[in-house]
Amino acid sequence: MELYGPHRFKVVLMASERVEDVDGAKVAKGNKTAEEIYATARRCALRLMKDFGMPADDIFVDLSVSAIIADTERLNRSTIDAIRMIHEDPDLRGLHMMGGLSNIGQQMPPKAVDGSDLKHSLENAFLTLTVPNGFDTVLGTPWRVYSPLPQDHYVMQSYRNFLEQTGTNALRAVRKFYKA
Repeated sequence: MELYGPHRFKVVLMASERVEDVDGAKVAKGNKTAEEIYATARRCALRLMKDFGMPADDIFVDLSVSAIIADTERLNRSTIDAIRMIHEDPDLRGLHMMGGLSNIGQQMPPKAVDGSDLKHSLENAFLTLTVPNGFDTVLGTPWRVYSPLPQDHYVMQSYRNFLEQTGTNALRAVRKFYKA
């Protein structure tokens, strides 16, 4: 961070992992809960702001957007909840939140049961839930037009249902997206 003084730049913080001390060794652990993701983002962002004088506007927190096809551990729900927690923290006002949208629909078929573009609709469903809570930077496909989905949209309703499931019920909910 010695470069930050004479050269202003933006920083992307990865909130998907943390380092823990295990028997004297530093071990990387994946963050799976909203609380773990939030705590990592908060600790790293506050360090940059307090120790290096970096303004929140220069900090981007990359939140892992998981593929729903195998999300049996509610990782999508954890990411959405962490976004809300970061947004509600007054110490973190002004920092940016981002993630790779194309991850969410990996290995999914192109069309939903209603005939809509499933992957793009899933990306829009995620954004519909997260943009109001400060998710403001997208790693996405440049030619896609992102827009909020209406609450009664088939994929929006299916995604909300998926977010409430765990284990094999989550996998069943995903299958409903594209199977009649």
